[in-house]
Amino acid sequence: MPTLEEEQQFLRSCLSKPNSTVFLCEDDGAIVGMLDFHGYPHSQMQHGGILGTSVAAAYRRRGIGRALLAELIRWAPSHGVTRLELEVFATNVAAVRLYEHAGFQTEGCRRGAVLSAGKAVDMLLMARAVAA
Repeated sequence: MPTLEEEQQFLRSCLSKPNSTVFLCEDDGAIVGMLDFHGYPHSQMQHGGILGTSVAAAYRRRGIGRALLAELIRWAPSHGVTRLELEVFATNVAAVRLYEHAGFQTEGCRRGAVLSAGKAVDMLLMARAVAA
């Protein structure tokens, strides 16, 4: 687990870039969902970036992930972002389905990219365009 200082630095870094952001979902003051988007720094790639999402286990399947993705898709065009990318465990069927429903398509696979409980797991590379 990151320290409070590490989390604060992470948020400052993300929010200091015009093509990066963080969205949070809270319930009674507790953060139960988060989406962070990091726009690429190179001029030829600044129209895109990579996102990560997480939703607390007790809050999954309640539409939080869908709402966070919808907010990113609304935010993106006004910040010069027209391409959203992500990586997801191929074994995380619910997450893959969520991303597919949000318009993401699989563009590739990193075979055995992650070790989980000693087993190699593939990572799917997914992306979608956002209308400018």
